[in-house]
Amino acid sequence: MIYTRNGRVIPLLLVAAIWYLVLTTVMSIGQFYIERYYARGALRTVPPTPVQRFRAAARTGIALLRKRVAA
Repeated sequence: MIYTRNGRVIPLLLVAAIWYLVLTTVMSIGQFYIERYYARGALRTVPPTPVQRFRAAARTGIALLRKRVAA
């Protein structure tokens, strides 16, 4: 129906896809933190957040680079 009026079906599908991506990303982030909050009672330590994992990986990578340069 919209396509027959103005021929803009692809831009509308792109907008819908972008909205879907944004909403599912936001909801997934929220779900991660909700699950992390309720995991405190089941685990002794809570799992690291994605930011904490990235920082740890960056520190490890930098340390490996320093060892290679020093060698």
